[in-house]
Amino acid sequence: MPRAAKAKQTPTAAADVDIDSFFASQQSTGSDDGMMTLIAQQVQASLEKKNKQRDAKYVQATKNELQKVLKGRAAEVLELKDELSGRVEDFMTEYAENEDAIRALWLDISKHRDELMTSTRKEGDQLAEAERSRAEECVGPLTRYKAACDEVNRTVASLVAPSMN
Repeated sequence: MPRAAKAKQTPTAAADVDIDSFFASQQSTGSDDGMMTLIAQQVQASLEKKNKQRDAKYVQATKNELQKVLKGRAAEVLELKDELSGRVEDFMTEYAENEDAIRALWLDISKHRDELMTSTRKEGDQLAEAERSRAEECVGPLTRYKAACDEVNRTVASLVAPSMN
């Protein structure tokens, strides 16, 4: 029986076929060759079975080791992710606080600028009003002074004019 066919059969069915093969070979040839072939096949099957079991144990051990390593690395990655998330959150909080402080400074600067502009306008208006008042206060006396000067000039001209003749 070919190996592929044996591999597909259950172990009990394979043993029954092997025993049947054994008896069939004994009856037909009547020699020990059949027995040796059967023993060689059984030894070969046993070795293959042991190799498969050893390979399966190796694969399972490798899988288990890989799972342990992956779990450890996954825990490290999660820890780093949490740490990084915390740092990002701290940065964003600090950034927002700094932006708020900057905004408060700009508002304070704007407020002081407005106060300065108001104060400057007020002082300018007061200076303009003072200039108008001063001009009004001075115009009357200056007008009278000019009139007086003109009168003096006419009087001097009238006194000087007859004496020149």
